[in-house]
Amino acid sequence: MEIVSHIREFVHASIKKSGGEKVTPATSHKESFYQAKIIKWLKDTYPSAFVWKAAAGPYSRGGIPDICAIIDGRFFGFEVKRPGIGKLTKLQEQTIKQINAAGGFAAVVSFPEDARMIIIKQKISEHTKTAIHVGQVHRDLLQRLNSAEETLLILEKVTGLTGQELIEKFLAGFELTREVQR
Repeated sequence: MEIVSHIREFVHASIKKSGGEKVTPATSHKESFYQAKIIKWLKDTYPSAFVWKAAAGPYSRGGIPDICAIIDGRFFGFEVKRPGIGKLTKLQEQTIKQINAAGGFAAVVSFPEDARMIIIKQKISEHTKTAIHVGQVHRDLLQRLNSAEETLLILEKVTGLTGQELIEKFLAGFELTREVQR
């Protein structure tokens, strides 16, 4: 039901009255309203996450996203903008790019659902990378297995022992060089 009210608010903010005057409904909220909703959602959904509201001031770095969170060991920065109205500054755009380039995840959001989608995209991306890595490791292991099988065949020819005998001797710590020399 909350999403429906957000959609209504967005639509109402875009509708003009017959006199050409923009509608500013009573439900039009400041950015802090959206920030509070997102922070609450993050804390409720990810109770073990570290979530904080970035404070702006003379000694802080400019452009840092409004809400920062560490979820499952991953950094997320959420720059909150009012739906349909808010715009990023150049510094905010640059900071979001820098966070993403450094391996974090930063994006512009207005609603908890936006933050949820960013987190889901990150998890899908990470699972995809893991699957690709596992596939590469699997291929590498197959190549090594093939190489080991080839080596075993060569040792069988050189020593006159069967593969099973070679493996048993290897496991017993037997030096094959002595067998070959005899």
